[in-house]
Amino acid sequence: MKGLAICHKGVEDITLTEIKELIDEEGIVQDSTVVFAADIEKLIKLTYLGRSIRRTLLLLGRAKISQSFKELKPLLAQLAQQIDTAQWLDGKTFKVVCERIGEHEFGSQQVSEVFGELLLNKHKAATNNSAKTSTKVVMNDPQTVVYIFINHKDLYIGIDFCGADLSKREYKIFANSSSLNGAVAYSLIRIAKLKHNETMVDPFGGSGVIPIEAALFLTNKSVNFFRKDKLLFTKSLKVDLNLLDKTFSPYFKIITYDNQINYMKAIKKNAQIAGVNKSINVSKVDLQWLDTKLDKQSVDKIITHLPVPSKTVPTDKIDKIYNEFFHQADYILKLSGTITFIVEKNAGYKDSINKCTILNKYKLIEEREVMQGQQPMKIYVMNKQN
Repeated sequence: MKGLAICHKGVEDITLTEIKELIDEEGIVQDSTVVFAADIEKLIKLTYLGRSIRRTLLLLGRAKISQSFKELKPLLAQLAQQIDTAQWLDGKTFKVVCERIGEHEFGSQQVSEVFGELLLNKHKAATNNSAKTSTKVVMNDPQTVVYIFINHKDLYIGIDFCGADLSKREYKIFANSSSLNGAVAYSLIRIAKLKHNETMVDPFGGSGVIPIEAALFLTNKSVNFFRKDKLLFTKSLKVDLNLLDKTFSPYFKIITYDNQINYMKAIKKNAQIAGVNKSINVSKVDLQWLDTKLDKQSVDKIITHLPVPSKTVPTDKIDKIYNEFFHQADYILKLSGTITFIVEKNAGYKDSINKCTILNKYKLIEEREVMQGQQPMKIYVMNKQN
C-alpha cells in the first residue's frame, strides 16, 4: 500500500524527514506531496503524530490530467473502477471531497459530485442494486471521506485518514490576521534546527504559534493530543492513540516577547490550551529592551515572524524595526547561534532587509520560499560572520 502526505509547498523536505522519523519509511517528494509505502498502522501513527502535514491519505489512485473536464471525466470513471468499494464503502456513509490548486476548466464541487456518483453506481452494481445496501452519500459526518487532491496536472485519490486540515491547530483560539499556520511554524522550527539544551527567543510573539510549536516539538507532544476523537480514522478503526503518547521533559528554554498586552495574553491562553504553558516564558518587552532582559551571547536560536510593510505599518517604520532587530540579535546571540525568520513576500520586505546596515555582520545560510495557503512567504536563516 501507498500513503500520501499533503503539505504546504516549500516544506516537502520537512514532511519527508517526519515520515522517516515517525514510521521509518522513505518517500518520493513531489510538489506539495510526499508518496511513501505504508500500512494502516503506519498511516494512523503518521496522522496522529505528524506536524508538518495537512492531510494523510491511503493512496488509491493517481494520474496526470489536463485542464479540460471533457478529458477528465472518462479518467475519473476509470479510476472509480479501480477502487474496491466493497472494502472502503460497503455499509458506510461517505462523501467525496476535492481540493484543487491551479487553473482548470472545472470546479472542485463538480469533480466531487461526479466521482461520488461514479463510486455509488459502481458499488450498487457490485451488490446487484440491492436495496439492502446502506452505502450512501452524506455531506455531514460521513464514516468515510474519499479525498481528491488536484495540484495543477497531478491528481491523487485516496481515503482521508484525518477528515480535516491537520495544519490548523485547535489551540489557536486567540489569533490575529497575520498569525502563522501551525504546520508552517513547525517547519520553521525544523529549518532552524532547534534542539534540546538550547535557548530560543521569539521577540515578535503575536499569537504564540512559533514558541508553542517549538514546545510541542521539544516535549514530543502531539498537536492532536486534545482532538483524538475528531480524527476520521477513529470512526472505523479500533485504536488506542494513548499508546502513541510518549512525552518527555528535556532541558530547553523558550522565551517569547511582544510589546502589546493583548498579544501577550493571547500567547498565554493559546499555550495553556495546547498544554505547554509551563514550557514557555512570556513577557511584555519592547524590541529595543532585549539587551536588558537577556545576557550577552546567551541565545542559541532566534526564530520569529517579522512584520512587513503594509497600509498600517509604513516602510520607514519597518526599516527601523529591522535595524533594531538585527542590532539586538547581535548582542544576545551566541557566536554559534542562528537567526531564522519568516516574512510575507510583498513589495517592500526585501528593500527593508537590504537597508539594514548591520547585516554585514551576518551570513545568509539558507533562503527558501514557502506557501501558506495562497500567500507566498520567505524564510531566511543567518548566522554571525566568523
